[in-house]
Amino acid sequence: MRPEFWDHEGIGALPRDARLLFLASWNVTDDEGLVRWTATFLNSQAFRYDDLPNDYVEELMVAIVAGGHVVPYEAGATRQRLGWIPGFRDAQKPNRPQTSRLPPPPLSNPDVREAYGERDDWSCARCGGDIARNDLALSLIRRGSAHPKNVQILHTGCGGEDAGKDDVSSSLNDSRSHSLAEGRGEEGRVGEGSNRPSARCPQHVDNPKPPNCGACKEARLALQAWERDTANTLRACRLCNIDGYRLVPGRGHIIEPPIRCNHQPLWEVS
Repeated sequence: MRPEFWDHEGIGALPRDARLLFLASWNVTDDEGLVRWTATFLNSQAFRYDDLPNDYVEELMVAIVAGGHVVPYEAGATRQRLGWIPGFRDAQKPNRPQTSRLPPPPLSNPDVREAYGERDDWSCARCGGDIARNDLALSLIRRGSAHPKNVQILHTGCGGEDAGKDDVSSSLNDSRSHSLAEGRGEEGRVGEGSNRPSARCPQHVDNPKPPNCGACKEARLALQAWERDTANTLRACRLCNIDGYRLVPGRGHIIEPPIRCNHQPLWEVS
């Protein structure tokens, strides 16, 4: 944590306990700036010796969100309550950053889009020009996950040939589909005998950098629909979520620390 944390006027405007809670949340935030954003969890981390009611902690969380310090969202197969600290990577420089186990903020969420704009100073990553709110596009820096470090902002007209491929404002807004694909590896295969459709048209199926293609766009949309449908049928075990992590019985929350279920997830069966 940088010393400037205490000089920030927005931090100073928070109630004292809210400042402590926000500071404590950094200790349990992963390298993407994502944290479990529930009063029960944060209360146990920040105020374990104080016996504070969860309702009071909820009020502190509301103040932190209202100050623009955390963007709350729900994601994952169990609709976990999560939070993203947009300024985390500016203040923290992990020596060996680890891949997040939490699903990323949904890019269709208006608050998330606004936070990306603020994080990147509303400056286009390609042309460097200022971006108006109604001209904002979110793009992946590299193919892969939509976690914050891999997301950049662009003018909607600055996508060029890659606009249809990289703009993830709509194509990656379902974090449940993302979570499913993340658990299967880069190609997202369900098994060698799977009927998973291709994300590219037949003409560009073997092209690592295909041009902007309407048929490829239709193929991607078909793949996303297939993954959403598959996410509802690949529940091989009632003890864990769709990523294979054990759940608290009757609560729907992941056990902490996360524990892998001892069954073999269905999508890993060839």
